[in-house]
Amino acid sequence: MANQPPLRKGIKSSVVLLFVVVIALSWPRLWAADLTKIERGIVKEPAYQKGAPRYCLAVFGREAQTRVWLILDGDTLYVDRNADLDLTAANERVRGKPQPDGQRSFPSVAIDPKPGVPADTRREVWAGPDLTFVYCRTPNQPWQRAVVDSQGYLKFSDKPQTAPVLHFYGPLTMGLRFDNQFKRRSKPEELDVMVGTPGLGAGSFVRFGHEGIPEGLYPSVEILWPGKPGEPMRALLKKRC
Repeated sequence: MANQPPLRKGIKSSVVLLFVVVIALSWPRLWAADLTKIERGIVKEPAYQKGAPRYCLAVFGREAQTRVWLILDGDTLYVDRNADLDLTAANERVRGKPQPDGQRSFPSVAIDPKPGVPADTRREVWAGPDLTFVYCRTPNQPWQRAVVDSQGYLKFSDKPQTAPVLHFYGPLTMGLRFDNQFKRRSKPEELDVMVGTPGLGAGSFVRFGHEGIPEGLYPSVEILWPGKPGEPMRALLKKRC
């Protein structure tokens, strides 16, 4: 898929060593809203052409004040751009464009300024059989994206009640990009971490583009190996991708 970074599956093994990773970054850790209590009602839905809509809920702001539903209906995407929970307006429907790799890209849609939604914010979706990317782009801000995290890959749900919840412009923390599991004496493995905001459901961690993190600020990792007393292994993660 054009302009998308490569992804890889997490490393699995029947015999693994449990490990504890403690990530520290000089960035404020602020508690986010309880996404399990988010209201999931939709006032009015369009007449779907395919009959099998798929749902995803995006929330904005530290307290998740604004809710914007995203609904995939085959090659059509509905975006509740004014956050009124009514997705039947003509300007809330966009048609996807097929890509050579099997993905379908949907034109970016402007989201009306609301609490937690900066002016000129736009939503963009790439969807395919295996991967779904949901982007948020605002001028002079690092991009934000949900696609994968340590729980798995993002997938829209067949019901609003079980839809993943993506938290944009929420409190920042750090998370693992993949469910890394390492074997003793294995070859070197990569450990990927992200700066962003946790969501609800697999692949719902909303990461920031590293362009928004000041140069010279690096995550610190400590790995404690079972059965090996003493000091943990420490390292700075300096590579950005």
